[in-house]
This record gives sequence, C-alpha cells and structure tokens, in this order.
Amino acid sequence: YAILMREGAAPTYTTLEDGTFYATNAVVGDFIFKGYTATGTTSYTATGLNAGTTYFFTLIPYSGSHAT
Repeated sequence: YAILMREGAAPTYTTLEDGTFYATNAVVGDFIFKGYTATGTTSYTATGLNAGTTYFFTLIPYSGSHAT
C-alpha cells in the first residue's frame, strides 16, 4: 500500500503508476507521497507536521518499486 497525505482536505488525485518508485515526501498531483506500508500494518507515525494544521491521509493499493 502507498500512504498519501494532503493538508486541509483529502487527496483527490490518488493515482500512482505501478512499478514506479516514488520518493518519500514527493509531491504527486495534489498529495504528498509519505511512503509504503505492508499488508497487515495497523499504524503509521507521521513526522514534521505543523500544529494547528489538519492533515488527511489515504491508503491505496500499490504494486511498485520500493528501492531506496
């Protein structure tokens, strides 16, 4: 799965190209790509957030490159 984040509203552009590597914190469409998570993961810790700002997170299925 891929973790997507957007400030102020839920991401509306939630398409990633399978097989493509996305760097953490890359801006894609109207969201920031936050990383990958494995099936069965039940938590995620976001860092670098600003107090008083509302953040929305979305998980989408993704079969891509996890290279670093």
